[in-house]
Order: sequence, then structure tokens, then C-alpha cells
Amino acid sequence: MLVLHDLNFNVIGTLCDINDPTNKLPTNQLERKDRIMKGPYQPILKLYQRTKIGDINRSFNRNWYNNYNWLEYSPKVDRAFCFTCRMFNSSSNLNVGQKEKAFSEIGFNSWNNATTSLYNHQKSKAHSNSVTSYLTFLNSKSIDVVLDESNSQRISQREEI
Repeated sequence: MLVLHDLNFNVIGTLCDINDPTNKLPTNQLERKDRIMKGPYQPILKLYQRTKIGDINRSFNRNWYNNYNWLEYSPKVDRAFCFTCRMFNSSSNLNVGQKEKAFSEIGFNSWNNATTSLYNHQKSKAHSNSVTSYLTFLNSKSIDVVLDESNSQRISQREEI
């Protein structure tokens, strides 16, 4: 869901986006694969919601997308998420007991500590394991492709004989 704001951040309209990180992940394997292949949800807004932290109004910074290609932002809840941790935090035994809920489930919004927190998350074991699972997913072949390749290989071997 994309929330449009005026300069006072009053909600003036709402648009739904199924890729927003706060929406439930698809349970259907084909839909899940499609969602993963789309990559992180990174909306570019003219203004991001501001939160007063101490005496300073702070907000998400779209330039963080350049430094952290895994970063997602939800305008719906004004929080940042880690795409790979959200998609792969429980998909392998690598991450059992290691997920960081702030980046995979709840969302992160401590904008005053964002640079340090994003950097530390990227270096965490949970994130590293999720990235490994993500890369394995991207490099894997569907069973249809594996069977077709096997069948083609068998036909080639028979033709050689």
C-alpha cells in the first residue's frame, strides 16, 4: 500500500501495492518465485514520512538503496526491511534461531542510527545466510529444466552409439 501525503503528512490518498514488504509472502511456489525474481520493493518518493527523534525530524533516505541493494521500504508503515532476510529467513537450516526480526518481520525505523544499523545488519550471520540461500535459489534450476536436460543428454548419447 502506497500512502500519499501532503506537506503536513496528512494522508490524502491510498494506493495498494502487493509487493510492499508488510504484505504476507505468497504461499504458492510459483507466486513466491515471481515475487523473489522481482527483487526488493524500493519505492522512490518525493517525500518520506518524517519522525521526530530528539529535536530533529528524520526519515528514510532513498540513497541507502545505492549502498544496500537488499534494502526495502514500506511507505505503508514507514519502515525498512531486508529483502533477502524476509524471503529466506526460515527457508534453510542455516538461519535457525538467527533471524533479526527488525529487518525480516517488524521493520526498521530508527532513522537516527540507520547508517550503522544497516551496515551491521549486512555483516550479520543471519543476513549472510539469507544471501547464501537467495543466491542458491537464483542459481538453481526447476525440476522441469533438469528433466529436459537429462532427457536431451540421454538422446544425444543414444545417437552417438
